[in-house]
Amino acid sequence: MLKLGTVRTVELRSGSWSAGAVAWADTFWDRFIGLSHALSRDGVVLPVRSVHTLGMKAVDLVALDRDLVVVDTRRLGRNRVAWFAGAHYVLELPAGRPLPPSGAKIEVVG
Repeated sequence: MLKLGTVRTVELRSGSWSAGAVAWADTFWDRFIGLSHALSRDGVVLPVRSVHTLGMKAVDLVALDRDLVVVDTRRLGRNRVAWFAGAHYVLELPAGRPLPPSGAKIEVVG
């Protein structure tokens, strides 16, 4: 069953950088819908190591380890796949947003 109303919204920030209100996608359906639908608010945190943009627009990605430290950032163009070694989560953001630097510790608020 699709449970869209259960998605937790949090703010992610590090120093002066903020991702805004992002969805924390815990279920299969929340991950499936991801950034491509209104579920995502300003972005979506996925508990994955890889993402794709097949049939989607370009996105900016922030790979995070278990402690929410940035291990990599990149822009992923249309119809591409990215895999992040050492990642435990991937934050998907609309392309063109400022990104935190590698090594930054991300704080979850909310």
